[in-house]
Amino acid sequence: MSENLGPSTQKGSPKYAMIKPVEGEILPRGRVDQGALNAVNYAIGLDVTPNATQHVEVKTSQVDSAWGFLIKTIPLAALFGFVAVLIVWFFAETPFLSLPTLLAFWVTLAITWAWMHKEHMRNTAEGVSRYETERKWNWHDKEQAFRHEYYRK
Repeated sequence: MSENLGPSTQKGSPKYAMIKPVEGEILPRGRVDQGALNAVNYAIGLDVTPNATQHVEVKTSQVDSAWGFLIKTIPLAALFGFVAVLIVWFFAETPFLSLPTLLAFWVTLAITWAWMHKEHMRNTAEGVSRYETERKWNWHDKEQAFRHEYYRK
């Protein structure tokens, strides 16, 4: 084995000296205690307060929320409807002010608005509360049906 086994203490030498391996030397594999590995507890406490906390309190009405939804969805739905009118006008060669173009506009606008309403209800507090209430009532109905079926037997 090599004689230089640790940090050098001589002045002027590097802090840690290079340990040169002996040619042909094969070191034994280290053994891992599996019991010690399995005994490690990886539980992490999640009750740590974040560095920056904030409290947002919004005082508004449902009317404001509804107007906000209309302001952000109607222009986009109308744009999709207008694109549908242009497609019908150019590719189907229908007159601009005819029943098919008017129908294409309103159907596209309604479908777009309905899709945006579904997404809005999925991603806002009102929609999440409604979804939670529906799920709880569904669970309640299934539980009652199960009990009634059990007692009928």
